Amino acid sequence: MAHITSDNTSLVNFKNITQINTGGIKGMNDGGLIMNNLSINKLIGNGEYGLFYTSHDSLDISFLASNITLNNLFQLNLKENAIFYIENKNKIKNVHVCNLNNKCENFPNEYGLMNKAEIILSTEYNDISISNTIFDNINGDKGVIAVYTYIDFRNNTVKNSYFKNGFFYMDENDQTSGLFMIYDSLFVNNTGEAGTIFHIGELLYLTGCTIESTSSQYIGNNSTKYGGVIYSMGQYNNLHTKFIDNVFIDNHSRFGDVIYSYSKESNPNISNINELEAIDGAIVTKPAKIILSEDSIKSFSIHSGDFIPKNIKSN
Repeated sequence: MAHITSDNTSLVNFKNITQINTGGIKGMNDGGLIMNNLSINKLIGNGEYGLFYTSHDSLDISFLASNITLNNLFQLNLKENAIFYIENKNKIKNVHVCNLNNKCENFPNEYGLMNKAEIILSTEYNDISISNTIFDNINGDKGVIAVYTYIDFRNNTVKNSYFKNGFFYMDENDQTSGLFMIYDSLFVNNTGEAGTIFHIGELLYLTGCTIESTSSQYIGNNSTKYGGVIYSMGQYNNLHTKFIDNVFIDNHSRFGDVIYSYSKESNPNISNINELEAIDGAIVTKPAKIILSEDSIKSFSIHSGDFIPKNIKSN
């Protein structure tokens, strides 16, 4: 078991480290690694593993890093050039199950979004790659939140999870941004409220933000309100969102079984959009504004895509 802690007033500084035939910091079976204000400088490794290593029999490893500086790292891994090395296919399961009953008690912090991210919160210029990983029974408000971050999400599975506002969350009005690239991944049997997999607020006309999904499958996802898979509420979101050769099967929502969007013109670019448009209720757009005449009935309901009742009079 490995457990290294430092409080907010401490500075931990590792210099001139040599790593031989193991991970630089290794956690086996269970343990926690909490690093604050940490500097690692001039580390030379000739082992098989990266700086942080867990094996296939590691069960309950927790990792938290804040204000970390890594400089002059050489030959960390003879197998792969990796800071993190995790053996076998990764499985992340049963995270924040307390959220299902609204019983979670999150640690207070200065960043409002921090308590909302179940998988990743990246607030600086970072490149993050996730591959061959299973996310099972993850529960919370959002899954991935980033600022100025490139995320490569490849050959992963997200299943049996609940994300109130999407596994992937991006909204420039909420100071979140980045490039999310999703490839060959499976999203199955997840639930949410507004965009179970993608919650995309407003992306500006001139922005570097991009969300792309390629050759992925979205199966059996459900939203209680808007967008069984995608919630997109920006006028220019069509310029920055692409879905290429994806499969959408048996997704459901109160409004928009697959997509709930700001308007037809701002819908995400989807290569098989004609297939979705042929499915009743798959794509729903935000209702238009109706100004009633004085002699019209005053109470009625209408959903996007419905015809206006004949006894309605409007200006």
